[in-house]
Amino acid sequence: MDALLLTVSEAAGLLGISRSKAYELIAAEELHSVRIGTCRRVPRQVLVHYIERLCAEHIADLAGHRDTRMVERVYRHRNQTIDVGRAAMQKALGDGTT
Repeated sequence: MDALLLTVSEAAGLLGISRSKAYELIAAEELHSVRIGTCRRVPRQVLVHYIERLCAEHIADLAGHRDTRMVERVYRHRNQTIDVGRAAMQKALGDGTT
């Protein structure tokens, strides 16, 4: 069984960022974590929600684009990317939902 809580280093590795950047995101409250005694851990599901939020913010930024056909095209592409990204993340995290 895969651990439900990851170390910050493990979470950073799954996100493809440095450990320092992960701590910056935690300090900025962009990436949620929990403390157990002196240990800081990141719940697995938090990583999926974080990625989905980043994708949603990107799509919202594109919505301000004047060419609506381009936004629709990118939105369709992003939906596929989000679906593929979610499946890949769940597989990497060992959710067993894929």
